[in-house]
Amino acid sequence: MDIYKFNKLYGTPQSRTLIRKALTSATDVGSGLIPENLEQVITNTAVRLVPELSVPVLKYDPQKWHSFNRLVTIPAAGSAMGENSVTPIRNSTYHRTSTELKILKRKGSITGFLKAAAKDYIDPAVAEMESHIQSFGNDLRTYILFGNALADPYTFHGLDYFIQTNRLNLAGADQVPVDLSILDAMVDANTRLQGKAHRRVLLMSPELLSVLSRHWTTVRDVRNIPGTKDIEVQGGYRLDSYRYIPILETSATRPLAQMGAVVLSATGAGSGLGGAATYFVRVSAVTWDGEQGASPGANSIAVTIEDNLILTFTAVANALFYKVYIGLTEGSEKLVKIVSAFTYDGDGTIATVITTITLTSLPTTPDGTTVPTALQADTPLEYQTGDHLMPNEYMLLWDLDPFQGMGKVAYTNEAGSEFGGLITPMEVANTDDNYPFLLKSYPALIDAFEKTSYIVRGIRTK
Repeated sequence: MDIYKFNKLYGTPQSRTLIRKALTSATDVGSGLIPENLEQVITNTAVRLVPELSVPVLKYDPQKWHSFNRLVTIPAAGSAMGENSVTPIRNSTYHRTSTELKILKRKGSITGFLKAAAKDYIDPAVAEMESHIQSFGNDLRTYILFGNALADPYTFHGLDYFIQTNRLNLAGADQVPVDLSILDAMVDANTRLQGKAHRRVLLMSPELLSVLSRHWTTVRDVRNIPGTKDIEVQGGYRLDSYRYIPILETSATRPLAQMGAVVLSATGAGSGLGGAATYFVRVSAVTWDGEQGASPGANSIAVTIEDNLILTFTAVANALFYKVYIGLTEGSEKLVKIVSAFTYDGDGTIATVITTITLTSLPTTPDGTTVPTALQADTPLEYQTGDHLMPNEYMLLWDLDPFQGMGKVAYTNEAGSEFGGLITPMEVANTDDNYPFLLKSYPALIDAFEKTSYIVRGIRTK
């Protein structure tokens, strides 16, 4: 277009007004003409602290079962004898123990068009694989901490299941620490079993670490300050270890939300629930962020001769397990059952997320399969926030010795390149205009010796 025609069409104020009315920057109007300058670093709103994957010993073990011998008892006491005595034979006791390695995998895919169209901006295949690796890492962390192979046979047991000897549920005023004695109790229990020379780690939330750090009252600043009118110093201090045990801040020990309401109902007429009684029920979800706050209290149902107690709820995002707490009075609820958050088809493929849990026997009798005896004293984690109350939390001392602790994760997948070989990425044959990929791992946490680790439940920051 020459300059004469341009000025004739666009040179007058009236013509420019018409152009503005006809073409705006609105979506599907003129927005496509505006050049974009996108930042190539994608903002990640799903980040979490996942230090747990960096601390265990990863052992490649090409077999389905990881087997090891456990020394259970040493020869009994008594060595003083008479001069002509016949020395009796005493022996140690050994148990052969095996842990089944489980299959973890997830698949992703991008279309050929997306790969071509985004070429000059970012490699979508790499970006999507990194997102899947992060999700895989979140799953692995949750199984290591909260896995229960009897509630979900496709997972392996985690620390929350294994740690039974040193397991403490705090209540009342004990929930808010006023000093560091709770840390001393954890470390002393470990040291009593020769854990002092082991690799160990304390796991807690950043909020709890802040509170415990404020109890370190012996800190005194002895730096020389030049004689100036205005004195400026760097403030604040934080424990990075306690009695030479590193402290790792994690996002899996402090609840971020409360489970929604649980609707209770009963069916049948065969006395399966044990006769007339009133049951108080609470449910909590175990997600990528650990065990969450239990559903609201004061939730009860009176039954007579029904067979089944049915718990109905809205599925919780990213839930992997649900814990059921039941009691005969409000506030007396204890852990009675743990269930998987998924249903599976006959091949073990995830089918649906669950929204109901059905109990077919006396509700206050714990399911000894998914809830061993030591866990039956566990109480719900409260999720209360405000000026005076904060959520109940977990705190763990994890002994990382592979033989006198639980610091070994065995795996049998080959050619792993992520998380020290624990995760194996592999390409999948594409049968259409797409680029599929798969991540896999065949791991399990090995419970060589659980007595050197420690769990505290119910601790609060205030």
